[in-house]
Amino acid sequence: MADGNGARITCTNGGDILEWNDGATALYGWTAEEALGRDIFELIPSGLPEPFEEVLATLESGQTWSGLFIQRAKDASDLAVDAFLAMEDGLVVQTCTIARSDAEALSTGPLAASLLDTFPGSVFLFDIKESRSVFIRGMQFANLGYSHEEVHQLGPNLMPTILHPEDLAKFPDQIAQYTSMSKGDLVETDRRVQAKDGTWRHVHTCASLFAWDEDGNPSHVVGFASDVTETRNAEQTFRRAQEQLKFALSSTGMIAWIWDYASGQVLRMGDIDSIFGSIENTADAFFKAIHPDDWHLSEEAIEQARNGNPMEGVQMRIVRDDGQVRWIEERGAVQYDAQGNPTHMVGVTIDITDQKRKDEISRRTHRSLRLALQAARASTWQWDCLTNLIVVSDDAFELFGLPRGAPPTMDEWMERIHPEDRNQFQLEARKTAIEGMDLCIDFRLVMPDGTTKPARAVAQRATDDNGNATEVIGIVMDLSIFRGLLRLDDEHEGEQWAA
Repeated sequence: MADGNGARITCTNGGDILEWNDGATALYGWTAEEALGRDIFELIPSGLPEPFEEVLATLESGQTWSGLFIQRAKDASDLAVDAFLAMEDGLVVQTCTIARSDAEALSTGPLAASLLDTFPGSVFLFDIKESRSVFIRGMQFANLGYSHEEVHQLGPNLMPTILHPEDLAKFPDQIAQYTSMSKGDLVETDRRVQAKDGTWRHVHTCASLFAWDEDGNPSHVVGFASDVTETRNAEQTFRRAQEQLKFALSSTGMIAWIWDYASGQVLRMGDIDSIFGSIENTADAFFKAIHPDDWHLSEEAIEQARNGNPMEGVQMRIVRDDGQVRWIEERGAVQYDAQGNPTHMVGVTIDITDQKRKDEISRRTHRSLRLALQAARASTWQWDCLTNLIVVSDDAFELFGLPRGAPPTMDEWMERIHPEDRNQFQLEARKTAIEGMDLCIDFRLVMPDGTTKPARAVAQRATDDNGNATEVIGIVMDLSIFRGLLRLDDEHEGEQWAA
């Protein structure tokens, strides 16, 4: 079984060395006199690819075992040896048919070494107990600016030299993970390492158990390391863009969403809680939230979108889980696959509740104002100081006896004012426009049939940012009814006195 140039070691099941040949002396550095009677695991600490109890059980069942050992020589160098184990007369016999002077045996032959040297990452074998790499090969460290010789010389100082201080503080936790690993487990980590030029790079490592010591405890892990700096930078940029988008959406009361037709899932981004409250990320949950009276609006909009028409400005109400009703506006478009089949809909949800509330207040205010003006027999007017045009409400045309149509000019309006009152009205109007004085003047209107009508104009000036007059805005009231009421009141009072 043994190669004539290899090492042959015989020991008891407990590990006491009974045979040590010249090949073993040449390989490990210990003479037979030094080795015989010693515990093999103390003399040449070994890292086994599986717990020794399992190896021993295999041998005791009459089978042989072969594999790669990591063993420590007399000069404290690490050896990677191909070992063959068998039971002979109840004793464990180890023969090493291939041996290297260090752990570089992992790259058996120039072809394997060449492949590893061109590997974009690095393959490593890590000694858990001594917290150092006994083997590193690949382009990873070359990309960091370190040669294989420099990495080897750093030895146990490699990690303290290249690891970021924050990651170095976490390194003991990673060692603890290694010691608690079971066969088949993987431990993945992200670390920041410093290149030789002082820059920091992100490195991802993935390791699994490679060997156990004589007590069955993990002794070595094997794994690979790869530079993921560009990926991490891209992820950071993407996360930053996401945060900026979320802030922008939240600031504007909007939610961006993607609806996947196949799964029915809806991915939303923005201030979801403020609009929908608690809602599941499904299309069904959205439809259930729509106010019953607005269901038809969403159905029509989605159907139009499926037919290729963008969903623009569809306004509807939703009922949150807390019972609160909010107004939203939906905008979206359908996305298609290469065969023209609809696959997604992307869009935005805009919270228009406040705008709807303001619109309702404005509508009620205008209605109240209109009713008040009607009750007061008043009309609104707006004189543009730059164009000399007057914009009036519909009631003003009737009040002034003007034909409905294009806005009258100031001159056309002045023609309706009694000649005896015209100059005073123009003077007061100019004071309002130029000096900013409030206008309040009574005057007479001359109707097309020659009759006169008492009226009162009340107005204020509007200015631009520089204080220049832009408009005079006010109301005109028909005083006829009030004058008539005053006469009736006076006549009634006179009748009472006469009685």
